[in-house]
Amino acid sequence: MPVTNPAVSLARNRTAAATSSGAPMRFIGVLAIICSRIAGTASGGSVPSRTAMRRISVRDIGSSPNQPTRQLTRVIGFCDLRVTVILRRSGVRPSTAVAYAALINAGQKVAILVGQGALGARGEVTQLAMKLNAPVAKALLGKAVLPDDSPYTTGGIGHLGTEPSDFIMHACDTLLILGSTMPWVDSYPKPGQARAIQVDLKPEHIGIRYPVEVPLVSDVKATVAALLSLLQPKEDGFLKDAQNRMRDWRALLDRVCATARTPLRPQMVMRELSNQLAPDAVISLDCGANTHFAARIIELREQQKLTGTGMLATMAPGLPFAIAAQLAFPNRQSVAVVGDGGFTQLMGELVTAVKYQLPIKIIILKNNSLAEVLFEQKELGNPTYGCELAPIDFVAFAKACGADGFRCAHPAEVTAAMRAALHSPRTSVLEVLVDPDEKPAMPSELKA
Repeated sequence: MPVTNPAVSLARNRTAAATSSGAPMRFIGVLAIICSRIAGTASGGSVPSRTAMRRISVRDIGSSPNQPTRQLTRVIGFCDLRVTVILRRSGVRPSTAVAYAALINAGQKVAILVGQGALGARGEVTQLAMKLNAPVAKALLGKAVLPDDSPYTTGGIGHLGTEPSDFIMHACDTLLILGSTMPWVDSYPKPGQARAIQVDLKPEHIGIRYPVEVPLVSDVKATVAALLSLLQPKEDGFLKDAQNRMRDWRALLDRVCATARTPLRPQMVMRELSNQLAPDAVISLDCGANTHFAARIIELREQQKLTGTGMLATMAPGLPFAIAAQLAFPNRQSVAVVGDGGFTQLMGELVTAVKYQLPIKIIILKNNSLAEVLFEQKELGNPTYGCELAPIDFVAFAKACGADGFRCAHPAEVTAAMRAALHSPRTSVLEVLVDPDEKPAMPSELKA
């Protein structure tokens, strides 16, 4: 006779309800695993509590070849689990937090990677970095988690990031990934180098970039707040090393941005934009070489916001994002940085901004080329193909749409042209003629 276990029935009912409600399949799969786990206890006569059904400890079965463990590793996306997987989306139980804190406390060089999932946790991330003396690298969409002048951040990460961020990732022994799926896997620690914790609201994000020992499907703000009191302070040697490297990196950027030449160096233009942005500006980035220059050079201040395409695979969002930002924040400056390739794909939306009297500012880095694709083709050893753009007079186009249009092509013109575009009371476009041979360099490749 089959054993009827009320807990099993309840778990199965929850799985069926999740399916009918359109819940993500990975979450449904985890519920199914819980059902299997509970079924395995039925013959023992014990009925797990509802709390046990919401989380499954694999600490005691991580080395077992049984089916539930194999299913769980497939769902989460990594192997050799020895920790508790929390499936609840709110808060962290004290008993669970102790286990996570133990891993962090065992490390000596802790690095933190933040993404857009940590945007609401600036205070908590700052406290965490202070307590652990841990440097913080920021994925593109997490650039506003900490202002760029914070002593705890090493700035951006990945191919458009900084050398200090690469350093901390390749030197750490413990990594905290908070609300990020930063796509460049070569900018993470080498597999086996660091023990990793990942906090994310989406289960499908766990472990997709780096092997994670401690996964937590939860809110970053709540999780970090729960952990803070359990963490032991670290020595500051690792942080100081990162800070010294940041000073050297900033000095390099200063030399790059001071280069006055024609055609204009894009970094010089982005530095001028950064200096002139309103303290609470909302910056929208496009996708292409322009994204590399803007993300690396713009120094985001405490009240500023930045958005873009996190996976860097979608061209043309800069202009519509700027329109949306101006509608969402009508009293704040809304600025888009775009390339000529991306802008031309949706340039008709400039009329939308003019029609609704939205005073957005569009900075177009014009090089008559799909520069990022062109350099990628060269790196692969392929002949360049399909990257040359027909030149467009964007100033004339802006004026034809009813917007203000400005242009700069020489170093002496940049400051005044930028000021005119940013202070225009109407929709405005600034066309900047930049060097088509300026490569969107990786951190290790950047030269003054």
